[in-house]
Amino acid sequence: MDKDIIWTREGIVASGMPLELIGYIHTKYDMINDRDIYHYTDVNGFISIIQNRELWLSHIRFLNDRKEYLEGIEICKKIIEELKSKDNIRHTEFLNKVLQGITSETSTGFFSRSSKNVFSLSLSYSRNSLDMWRGYGKNSGIAIGFDWKKCILELPGLTMVRKEQYTEDLKKCDNIPENIFPKHEKLLFATNVIYDDEKKKEIIKEILDIVLEHLDYMQEQNIDWAEQSALDCVTSALFDIFPYIKNKGFINEAECRIIENFDYSGNEIPLEIHYRERNGIVLPYIKYSLVDRNCRPLKQWPIKEIVIGPGLRQNDVAESIIYFLERQGLNDLAEKVVTSDIPYVN
Repeated sequence: MDKDIIWTREGIVASGMPLELIGYIHTKYDMINDRDIYHYTDVNGFISIIQNRELWLSHIRFLNDRKEYLEGIEICKKIIEELKSKDNIRHTEFLNKVLQGITSETSTGFFSRSSKNVFSLSLSYSRNSLDMWRGYGKNSGIAIGFDWKKCILELPGLTMVRKEQYTEDLKKCDNIPENIFPKHEKLLFATNVIYDDEKKKEIIKEILDIVLEHLDYMQEQNIDWAEQSALDCVTSALFDIFPYIKNKGFINEAECRIIENFDYSGNEIPLEIHYRERNGIVLPYIKYSLVDRNCRPLKQWPIKEIVIGPGLRQNDVAESIIYFLERQGLNDLAEKVVTSDIPYVN
C-alpha cells in the first residue's frame, strides 16, 4: 500500500477529516503490519475464547503500565507549550483550547472518542516471549497464534462484533445467525504500540502541525467554522493515538492492540461493561463476539498454532488442551498445539 497515494498531508490540510489524519499517521509511521499476531491468556481464558467464541478487551487504565494513556497526554502538553512560545496569537488561542480538549472525557466531532472508557485487546508479534510467560508464574500461559492472511484476506476469515451489538442484530433476524447482514464488524487489524520516545514526540508534533495548517487554510477561505473543524480533527486524532503510547520498558512485549474507545450516543447501543477480579483489583472489560467475515457463526478458526508456555506442568497442560479441543470437535486445532522450548519456571 502506497501511503502517498492513499493519504496525503496536503489533502488532510484541506479536508480536516480526522479519519484520514489517523490513517495517514498509522501508515506513515508503520503502525499497521500484515504479520501473524498472538494473544496471550491463561487456561480459563483460552476455554472461554473457544467455547464462547469471544475475545475480551480490558480497560486500559488497569493494565500493567500505570501511566497508560497519561503519558501521551503529558507529551502532548509539552509540545503544545513549545508551539505556544512562537509568536502566533491565533495559534496560541487555538492550542489553549486543544489543551482543554485533551483532558476532557470525550473528543469533539461526529465520531467522538472517550478518554474514560478505553478498552484494549492486547496482542503480540512474539510467539514465544519470556517477558509474557513470566506473568503466568508457575502456571503455563497460552499464546493463540492468529494467521493474519487467513483472518483478513481469505474467506471465511475472522471478524469481531461487540457482543451487545451482535445480540441486538440477532433479535432483528429472529435469532437466526445466518440472516445477519455484515454491518458492525471489526477486522482483526491490530495497531502497533509505540515505545520509542522520539517517535512518540514526532507523531504528536505532526498531528498538531497538520491541524494548525488546516486551521490556517480554513481561515484563509473565510470559513466560519474553521476553528471547530480543526478542533474536531485534532482531538479525535490525539484520542486515537494516546492508547498506543507505552513506556519503553515494555518493549520486549512487542505489543500491538485493538482499541475500543468510541463514545456511544443515546441512539446507539452503549457499551456493556463487565467486571472480574485480576491481581486483586476490579478489572472492567467488554466482550466481542467472534464471527466470520460474513458475520456468520465461526466454524473455521484461522489459528496458526497454540503455544503452551513454560511451567511446572507444561506437558500436562498441553495434553489437557488437546483433549479439550478434541472434545469440542476441533481436531484441526488440537494438531496445532505446541510447547514453548524456553526452560523457565518461576
